[in-house]
Amino acid sequence: MSPMVTDILLQVGLILLSIFMFLALHDIPKKLYAKFRLRNRSQAQAKRHFVVGAQLLARARSRSDSSRSAVAPLAEQALAEADKAVALDPTDAAAHILRSLVLDLQGFKSSALDAIDAALSPLAAKSLSERELGDAFFKRAELKMAMGRRGKVESAIGDLDRAVELSPENARAFCLLGECYEAKKMEAEARKAYEDAVRIEPELALAREALDRLLIIGGSGGVRERRESGLERRRSEVESRVIQLDTTAVTGSVPISGVGRHGRRQSFFTGAYGEW
Repeated sequence: MSPMVTDILLQVGLILLSIFMFLALHDIPKKLYAKFRLRNRSQAQAKRHFVVGAQLLARARSRSDSSRSAVAPLAEQALAEADKAVALDPTDAAAHILRSLVLDLQGFKSSALDAIDAALSPLAAKSLSERELGDAFFKRAELKMAMGRRGKVESAIGDLDRAVELSPENARAFCLLGECYEAKKMEAEARKAYEDAVRIEPELALAREALDRLLIIGGSGGVRERRESGLERRRSEVESRVIQLDTTAVTGSVPISGVGRHGRRQSFFTGAYGEW
């Protein structure tokens, strides 16, 4: 080995030794390890709060047919657990979605929409699988339509397009997409969306009823169009007969008559009289 190579290796070794000594003197490895442990601990605690909150939400939903007084305490507890999970791990989209679902159950649609927006933020969305991400887009579209704000239909359609792309077996997403297209008077697109929903879930009553409704509307439109076409055809026939009569009357071959004196027919064009 040449002296030059030996010198280079010695210099590299001294530099590395200096770096390790610096890190050891400032307890940097220990701090990094402690931070990593704290991060893992926070994530574990957030998961526990998420699980408890999801269980409370399920219990609240199961009692949704009961009095509001039976649902409200469970929903409040579930929201508290969701808030704790978000505080411990704000990059976990699942905690934001849980919070949105609880707020929706409580009737706070606007706050629920804000929570689902946080779940779909770039920092949090990467924690979701493709199917979970599609379900989140569907939930956001559902909230937008439930709020009934003007101009939200286009935005909801954009979310639903992403939802069915990421989760193509979500029949409810196709059904809601059909409702959005119906609201925009796009009957062909609405029918296609409902048909996709029924293909995925044949027993989905909402989609079947919508298809029947569109069929009735389409049938009524067809009857109306045929009726208008028939009236137009009869009008054309009458006009052509009038033109023909006018033409023959001008030539004098078939008089268009009025009643003259002495009870005789008088041609308005030739001045001739005929027997009445």
